[in-house]
Amino acid sequence: QDPAATPVSAGSIVIDKKQLIPARFDLYMEFNPHDWETNWFAVELQDLLLDRQFPPTATNFLLMQLMRRVNQYYEYATWNSRVAYNPTTGTEVVPSWLTTAALNQNFYYFDGLIFKAINDANTIKVAGAVTLTAANIRTQLDTMITLVPPALLAKYGKKGLRVLVGNATWLLYNQALREDAFKNQNTTEASQDMWNGYDVVRCAGIPDNTILMCLANPDPLSGNAFIGLNEWGDKDNLKMSPLQNNSDLWFVRAEQKVDVNWGFADQLVIYTTETV
Repeated sequence: QDPAATPVSAGSIVIDKKQLIPARFDLYMEFNPHDWETNWFAVELQDLLLDRQFPPTATNFLLMQLMRRVNQYYEYATWNSRVAYNPTTGTEVVPSWLTTAALNQNFYYFDGLIFKAINDANTIKVAGAVTLTAANIRTQLDTMITLVPPALLAKYGKKGLRVLVGNATWLLYNQALREDAFKNQNTTEASQDMWNGYDVVRCAGIPDNTILMCLANPDPLSGNAFIGLNEWGDKDNLKMSPLQNNSDLWFVRAEQKVDVNWGFADQLVIYTTETV
């Protein structure tokens, strides 16, 4: 406005929000320490059969393997969970590829990042997505980059614009580089994690035929994808103890409360054949 001794207020500020509402789920398994009597840990078991305790080495090994499974679950659940997959109250069927890859049916405690991306009207979506192949993947990347907000185009590196893909899509991209007539990649060299100057990041849980472009990093001041937990240490907090006084069984348990969301859907470009 024109200068004045006392300016007149013009314009307005709209304050909105995205919420993280962690939903609870548990890890729980019972087992019998006597099963380890036929394992190479048997020599470390105590002599007495009653109230037989686990040796520290066996305890650490079991907890390590369980945490690997928990981490695998998170890799898939973070991206693919949907409340609609609930077998009792839901309206969608869990896709077979997800249960096969993650060996788990329970992906209904919260809506994952893929669902929230395609369900948000502000997300920048590539229209008419088709099955990705080595022949068309770079064409689709070229289309996506034209949709990226201009302010993000010059941001490179780990805190800049990144291309997020699943393992299968990453292999297709590298196949395209190897088979290029101009030989973008030596077939004997390690695969490339770069496209057009932007990092190509593999995330195990991203489904096939899906690519995302956004700012993706752990910094809450610049990253776009957020994960909320009841307490960060809960993800590694497992309890192992005898089940009850009159039983040989032990149990291992973890309680988790988790949700995910995009901070700025209008700064996210997604190419996917997934639907809601």
